[in-house]
Amino acid sequence: MVYRVCWCMERENKQYGSSRRRVLKHTGSAVAAASLIATAGCAGGNGGGSGPTNLRFNIPTNDKSIQGKIPGWLKENVEERSGGDLTLELFYNGELGGQVESFENLSSGAIDMFITGYSIAGSQYGPAAMFDAPYLYDDYDHLLQSADPNHSEIAERVVSNMVEETNIRVIGTGIMGTRRLTLADEAVYHPDDLEGKQVRAVPDELMFETVNGLGAKAVNIDWSELPSALSTGSVSGQENPYNIIWNSGIWESQNYLMETDHLDQTLPVYISEHAWSELSSDQQDMMTEAMLETQETALEELRSSLGDLKEQMGAELEIVGQDQLDMDAFRTSVRSRIREKFPDSVDLIEEIRGSEYV
Repeated sequence: MVYRVCWCMERENKQYGSSRRRVLKHTGSAVAAASLIATAGCAGGNGGGSGPTNLRFNIPTNDKSIQGKIPGWLKENVEERSGGDLTLELFYNGELGGQVESFENLSSGAIDMFITGYSIAGSQYGPAAMFDAPYLYDDYDHLLQSADPNHSEIAERVVSNMVEETNIRVIGTGIMGTRRLTLADEAVYHPDDLEGKQVRAVPDELMFETVNGLGAKAVNIDWSELPSALSTGSVSGQENPYNIIWNSGIWESQNYLMETDHLDQTLPVYISEHAWSELSSDQQDMMTEAMLETQETALEELRSSLGDLKEQMGAELEIVGQDQLDMDAFRTSVRSRIREKFPDSVDLIEEIRGSEYV
């Protein structure tokens, strides 16, 4: 009964505009941390004074990419703020399941936390995927102000609806990076140059159609199978941010990188509503504050590492910059494909972008 009262109070707070998590942006993290220590609250699970609460966090990649580093930084922030009363147990390389499976397990409560782009969340709640629409954001600041539920009323609304439909919540959003195209056989400069080339796509509908929009023939291949598919030549190329391409080693099977910059990809941190509702309101606030701090660390890391990553990559691959590409053709081709394949989502995409999507 205590859990239910806490959950109802949290839901009622949302009816009056900004939630506690949005209000926290204007308060100091020290206040939230002190409040957590001083207040017993209504924590569920093994919290609330009966021992530390441990959350199992599944991570698709290793700990070297930004997708793997964010959980590590969040773990440090959460455990420091909670004095060890709330801990995160990290499982790398998809040890607790693949991406689609992880969303199913979040929904059921079989795992507590997960990290990946919004596009994969579309397997559970379609509108969420649109925060990963290609050629959507002007820059990383625009992304965070548009796609993070702690900063954006649109994102907060979509996430709240996702909670109702799936029992999956977003506590905050990092940035995976800017996705670029790589190929083994030749450089390309225009969507027409990609005709007939098989390029790996993340196995979800939005990413599949994004690759088709670039001009290639998209092939759905799970992340775990990508190195083999590239090395055997079953696909000609793939698309990912610099940090993923380099730290995973998939560049070794590629010879050309085109800076198509077709997607500034989100990297939300998800939590099962089963786990979230068992945390006290102070613990929820503390988790959100820890995520906001982690977000800043991750953005600084992403920006500061880009130069070195590009230099390292340039020593191994031929990089074709935007000044050599027909960017207008790529942008028009991709956006037209998305408008054609997702006509019911165009209004949401334009609401997120804040302008027309053409």
